[in-house]
Amino acid sequence: MVKKLENKVDKNEFINQFLLKVEEGKVFLDKTGVKIKVNLDDVKIMSDGISATFGTVYIRLSTVLNELLLVDLVSNEVFIYDHKPNEVKIKIVNGMLYIEIEISQLKPISLEALLRILESLRVPYSSRYSSPNTYRLDIDISKCNGIRYDSSDGIRVVWGETWDDHELRIGKDVIIYDGLIIDIISNSYFITFEKGIMSIML
Repeated sequence: MVKKLENKVDKNEFINQFLLKVEEGKVFLDKTGVKIKVNLDDVKIMSDGISATFGTVYIRLSTVLNELLLVDLVSNEVFIYDHKPNEVKIKIVNGMLYIEIEISQLKPISLEALLRILESLRVPYSSRYSSPNTYRLDIDISKCNGIRYDSSDGIRVVWGETWDDHELRIGKDVIIYDGLIIDIISNSYFITFEKGIMSIML
């Protein structure tokens, strides 16, 4: 029997690990939490909580223990976030599983985590690329409503049904998406533009 490696983590670490473990491109992130497509066949609702499996990841919310648990079914790593009563809620609506948890600020635990965070923000991106030396996210600015650069404030990109439904700001030390602050103080970056694509290189 393979022993599970349990890790008690804080909210920041839990969100990072969730984004790293779940198949990329299927998770959406904002300041109200995360959401992912889920098959109802993989959901179990119990008297003391709810659990779901997607791919090689298992997640469970215990309403009795006030515990949010994430299991990597391949590596047997277990990440446990002990939360405050009613801090975390799970909802399932139209095939989407919502983990409602207030996220005001995130600090990426690695460059790969930073790229996963950026990808999950629902920015109109066209592709992502990673290698041992390069991490890149391409944003299709033809699908955006406006883009502005100021040497003091950095880049501001807006999109949505109305002109500024959503906003992404990229400054020297932080990326801000609709009020969610992402710390990039320890990562340098540069941005290029070519044929309607804005590429963020990390």
